[in-house]
Amino acid sequence: MKKTSFLSMMLLLWLLPQPGFGQCTEAEADTLLPAALLSFEAYAMPGQGVSLEWGTAWELQLKGFAIECRSAEDGSWQQIGFKPGQGHSSRAVYYAFADTQAPAGVAAYRLILTDQAGRRFYTHQLGVETGGKAAN
Repeated sequence: MKKTSFLSMMLLLWLLPQPGFGQCTEAEADTLLPAALLSFEAYAMPGQGVSLEWGTAWELQLKGFAIECRSAEDGSWQQIGFKPGQGHSSRAVYYAFADTQAPAGVAAYRLILTDQAGRRFYTHQLGVETGGKAAN
């Protein structure tokens, strides 16, 4: 039985479709992603805002994650936080962020993965009902 090296496995993972990516990216199609997103979820915390949770299967030259929320007023995205990545990891890593200033009504969130070279990769967006009335 032939052994597969760690580097060969990383290359294979890069070539496979990555869950959580595919909506849009600023990078070219042949650019390697800095992480494989396992999950990205948002939960309303009554009276406390919104909890965002996500995980990666592996990370390679990952600088971190910008957390963005979309404004209900004008539809623009605003960065509300940043979580540093592990840089390099061959194991699953899990992250969490609490938006204690979540807008009333429905809030939309996305992550932007940034690699060490400054390239940015956008995840899909999530909507979560935060409760209360949305501002008019």
